[in-house]
Amino acid sequence: MKKTLKEFRKIKHLSQQELSDRSGISVRTIQRIEKNLSKGSPYIIKSICKALQIEIDDIELSSVLPENHETHSGNEVESIDATTCENNNYTRQLKLINTSSMLVLLFPLLNLLIPFILYWKTRKSANNKIVALKILSFQLLWTIFTLLLMLFIPAISQVFFGMHEISGYPLFFWIYLLSVVLNILITIDTGIRLNKSERVLTFIPNML
Repeated sequence: MKKTLKEFRKIKHLSQQELSDRSGISVRTIQRIEKNLSKGSPYIIKSICKALQIEIDDIELSSVLPENHETHSGNEVESIDATTCENNNYTRQLKLINTSSMLVLLFPLLNLLIPFILYWKTRKSANNKIVALKILSFQLLWTIFTLLLMLFIPAISQVFFGMHEISGYPLFFWIYLLSVVLNILITIDTGIRLNKSERVLTFIPNML
């Protein structure tokens, strides 16, 4: 039997703040959904259901009034519009943070520096910081592992195989090139998942 968000939250013995911490969704947004002032975007509902360990089909959202419902008061309409605007703005922030990591094509470490600056500027207004921190964590891990590979693989190759270059270029160049290609592919995949409101970088631990 379907239950409302508030009912599921009570069953799990969670406060709104605890659910916010688990899901990464702001308390304000959770309050609006529980008060039937907002439906929440597909991404928000997925995040909340994951935190509650329930299926999306289990949650009752039909009681949420549509945005153009004639019974809405001016304050309710304004509140819903504000929520929608907030969600859209944050989605754009996430896409910008993710896309900016491609600057690694121009110069090393820009993939970490620029996304971090963008996140730092918008961190207070972020509706869901978990995804942004996931993106930053991936770029941090990628940078660390790329540096380690560039240091150790050429050294091992030189000691055991006497090889330190391929086609006239040092091994570390090829390692970095392949690693950058992998970074770009994962960044593109993350962008596609953000557009579809799907979970991103599930294989990456949050290090920040």
